[in-house]
Amino acid sequence: MHLGEKFLDFLLAPLSASEIKQAYSLIPESLKGSNISTVSIDLLEPEKSLIVPLLHGTRIEKSSAVRKAQMILLDHVNESCHEVVVNLTDPSCIPQDQELEAQPAYSLAEYELVEDLVRGSAELKEILSQKGIDINKIVVDLWSPGAGYKGEHEQDTNSKSRLAKPFLFYQENPEDNLYARPLRGISPVVDLYKKEIRRLDIFDDVYIPKASAKFYDNKLSYNLSPLEITQPRGPSFEVQGHTVKWAAWEFRVGFDTREGVLLRTVSYQDPVSKEYRPILYRASMAEMVVPYGDPSRPCYRKNAFDLGEEGIGRNLNSLEKGCDCLGEIFYFDVSFCGPDGDSITVKNGICMHEEDYGLLYKHTDWRTQESHRIRSRRLVVSCFATIANYDYGFNWHFYLDGRIEFEVKMTGIVSTEAYGSHTTPGEHYKYGTKLDKDIYAPIHQHFFNMRLDFMVDGLQNRLYEVNSHTTPISDPVNVQGNAFYSQETLIQNERDAARDVNVENGRFWKISNAQKKNSLGYYPSYALIPENNTFLKVSDIASVAKRASHLKHHLWCSPFEATESHPGGRFPNMREEADGISVWSQKNRNLVDTDLVVWYNFGSLHIVRPEEWPLMPVATARFILLPFGFFERNPALSAPSHAACKL
Repeated sequence: MHLGEKFLDFLLAPLSASEIKQAYSLIPESLKGSNISTVSIDLLEPEKSLIVPLLHGTRIEKSSAVRKAQMILLDHVNESCHEVVVNLTDPSCIPQDQELEAQPAYSLAEYELVEDLVRGSAELKEILSQKGIDINKIVVDLWSPGAGYKGEHEQDTNSKSRLAKPFLFYQENPEDNLYARPLRGISPVVDLYKKEIRRLDIFDDVYIPKASAKFYDNKLSYNLSPLEITQPRGPSFEVQGHTVKWAAWEFRVGFDTREGVLLRTVSYQDPVSKEYRPILYRASMAEMVVPYGDPSRPCYRKNAFDLGEEGIGRNLNSLEKGCDCLGEIFYFDVSFCGPDGDSITVKNGICMHEEDYGLLYKHTDWRTQESHRIRSRRLVVSCFATIANYDYGFNWHFYLDGRIEFEVKMTGIVSTEAYGSHTTPGEHYKYGTKLDKDIYAPIHQHFFNMRLDFMVDGLQNRLYEVNSHTTPISDPVNVQGNAFYSQETLIQNERDAARDVNVENGRFWKISNAQKKNSLGYYPSYALIPENNTFLKVSDIASVAKRASHLKHHLWCSPFEATESHPGGRFPNMREEADGISVWSQKNRNLVDTDLVVWYNFGSLHIVRPEEWPLMPVATARFILLPFGFFERNPALSAPSHAACKL
């Protein structure tokens, strides 16, 4: 018996709740018990060499269609980390167990453990009681201690220790804004393997700020008429399992504990040949780094790796129709593992809907007043995750003209610090924005790294950089001084692919298939168009500059290698040395006419405004993938006539 293309969803679908339970049941007995906690259970990506032929209708042996689960486990007694792979299709297969010298993301059990240890500390209770502070009203946010900070305790840099250095807040009532009351002057160090507080670092006068903890002190009331979005015939998309078809698009929605929503096998139906032409094999946000610019203690340790230390997937919100998503909605539920190997399902974790997007194109002949015009529409695949104080929306947008956009929405509550001995009373602190009497928001940045595994009309791709230049006036052709042009440069190896955004030259990059040409003489290509972006502002000696060395450049490119999955390395938690794409690229592998992965960093410099307190209006960061010679004409000319504007 053979399996064909229709079984792609079987091979690529995220693990179901029942499969997570099955995977945990297959763990070796030596890795079960009260001393073991589960960090993650996810689908082990099937080999690319198996999937790509299926996209072209090739049939495979049934024995090749295997689903496996990959698990990360912590042994708190032996202070070790294990990776276990089990075969879900054939449970009789012996599990593969490998001990790792790494610190994975924190497990859900560890978040609860840290808060319990802090609230149960007799030493901390005594210190706080002397200040009139009730320890039972202390709320704890777990943060990684990072690594490589000057002056830190030597024992805290032991790579085998599994530590947390949480930030503490005071919450008088459950409905209060706890981030208005950061506890100043004391920082616990928690040993997660030994399940104890290693010590309390007291570095300043211990106190609770008096800032208002109310969200709505002066709520202005005004009226807005209801806005309703209806599709009497229902949505235009079709969903079968995790495969989506909309307009000319076809793709598969994926999910991962670490990365959250991801896309697989993205293709567009050619308006002429009617064939589905591949664009992306897999696309995901592979890391998110938030470095803070406040040099005071303990804020200099705020350098979050939100995927490698926490994980987007298990922090997804259950989305609500009418607010998180509007219109005719389709939801995907997502499942991930709990600390004891049980499955946790987030209902409506991923939202999909259509949006009107203004005009797609328009032209009016002024002589005849005849107009060509049509409305634009986009398909949105989105999710929202809460990471401590911040809330992030991750949105994939598909457009009728072949464009793909990825947008991050940043909202929630800004991170706060209390004024202390490092500040001068009555003066503004240069490293932060005053929000209330005695709290400020430190300056910081948000960086998002995309791992884009391209497959533009096939796997044999190449990378071009495109810059625009002014023609020198010494050139005889530029007599009038108005000449400027674009120039493409082929990037041939990994070291040359470490590139930065350049606004002056209008720089962008093209991923092309030089094995083909269209009738206009162009290689079918997709362009990566930067939009808002920023450079890493910390010094080269900063810990985060070393640990997040992938942020040295906006763009990297590497030949596909299944083990190279995250730009800062697979396990950045508590790791001091550089890892990931900045290290892999030193191999200087060939990038011409091969299977390419593009790594793109984009983000924002966040100088907090008073108007962003106590709840931050959404700010956005994005980039675009744009067809560039992939088609010979505007593919949206095929849009149905009912999308035309009504006179």
